[in-house]
Amino acid sequence: MIARLSIYSLTLLILPWQVALAQSGSVHIEQVGRDIDADVTQRDGVGSTAEISQHGTSLELELLQDGSHHTAELSQNGSDNSMDISQFGERNQVDASQSGDGNSIFLLQDGVDNLAYFLQEGSDNFARANQNGRGNSLSVTQIGNSNFSEDVQNGSGNSIEKSQIGNGWSAIVEQHGSGLSVSIKQE
Repeated sequence: MIARLSIYSLTLLILPWQVALAQSGSVHIEQVGRDIDADVTQRDGVGSTAEISQHGTSLELELLQDGSHHTAELSQNGSDNSMDISQFGERNQVDASQSGDGNSIFLLQDGVDNLAYFLQEGSDNFARANQNGRGNSLSVTQIGNSNFSEDVQNGSGNSIEKSQIGNGWSAIVEQHGSGLSVSIKQE
C-alpha cells in the first residue's frame, strides 16, 4: 500500500513538469475602461505571444493561437469595437489597431509565415480576411467611417495592400495562386 502511494505521488510530481515543458506562450493584457472582454486561447504549440491593449467601453476581443510561434499585437480604443482573430499553423503574425466606435476586424490565418496588418480609425469600419497558405501578406488601412474590406488569400507569396481614406468605400479581393499582388487606394 505504501509503495503504491509513492508511485502515485511520483507520477503527480512528474506530470505537471512535463506539461509545463510541452506548452509555453505568453499573453499580456492591459484594460482600462468598462465592459471590456478579452478571450485568449493558446493551444497545441509553443512560443506564441499576444500583446493586447484595450481602452474604452464595450470592447470585445477573441484570439485563438493554435500552433507554434504566432504573434498578435492587438489594440482597441473607443467604444463598441470588436476583433475576432484565429491563427493556425506556425509563425503567423497579426498587428491590428482600432480607434473610434463600432469598428470590426475578423481574421483567419491558416498556414505558415502569413502576415496581416489592420488599421481602423473612425466609426463603423469593417474588415474581414482569410489567409491560407504560406508567406501571404495583407495590409488594410481604413481611416474614416463605414468602410468595407473583405479579402481572401489562398496560396503562397501573395500580397494585398489596401487603403480606404474617407467614408463609405468598399473593396473585395480574392487571390488564388502564388506570387499575386494587388494594391488598392480609395480616397
